[in-house]
Amino acid sequence: AAGVMTSNPLKEKGFDPEDMSKENYDKIDLHRPYVDEIYLVSDSGKKMTRESDLIDVWFDSGSMPYAQEGLRGIDSPKFGCTADFIAEGVDQTRGWFYTLHAIHTMVSGTCAFKRVISNGLVLDKDGNKMSKRLGNAVDPFDQLDKFGADALRWYMLTNAQPWDNLRYDQEGVDEEGSSSEPYIIHTHSSRFMRTSTTSILKHRQFHTSVVRKSTDGSSH
Repeated sequence: AAGVMTSNPLKEKGFDPEDMSKENYDKIDLHRPYVDEIYLVSDSGKKMTRESDLIDVWFDSGSMPYAQEGLRGIDSPKFGCTADFIAEGVDQTRGWFYTLHAIHTMVSGTCAFKRVISNGLVLDKDGNKMSKRLGNAVDPFDQLDKFGADALRWYMLTNAQPWDNLRYDQEGVDEEGSSSEPYIIHTHSSRFMRTSTTSILKHRQFHTSVVRKSTDGSSH
């Protein structure tokens, strides 16, 4: 924006446009009012400002097929490609599912995805939707630390089909985690033995091959 801006606020904060790391983007804030201090220049040299009118923010999410690659990948076949399937909660029907198709159809003339897997919601133990306002929200990271990933997976898999809502009860996780512990241990032990056995067999096959070649005198 030479001639339009007296300084580069992004450069002053040490932002590197080639660095896509979270640490780099934590240096700047592209929300209002800061973004209003940034101007672009059109091909004809005219000053470009941010459009003040806003549309539903779900259209930002609907730009995902293009935004995930960024303008650097505009020539890549992945840029705006049609996904085989997407998976999200049933509450995304009006938001993400719709805006993905709307934007993809306008930009590329094709659908954003071929299939959709819509899963149910995780509710509280009384069947109410979790929210900070109601004070019934559960921090998933606290639950992972408390019960472990295996117990949580087992509870969620055995208490509701993926397309149904799940009533989440911490006491139920604790109870089922204890009862399923032998099964979980058996599963991990079997997986470990299978992996170890495969590794040992591959090593023995390689060792036998080397010995045979050495006996023939053709290799050592």
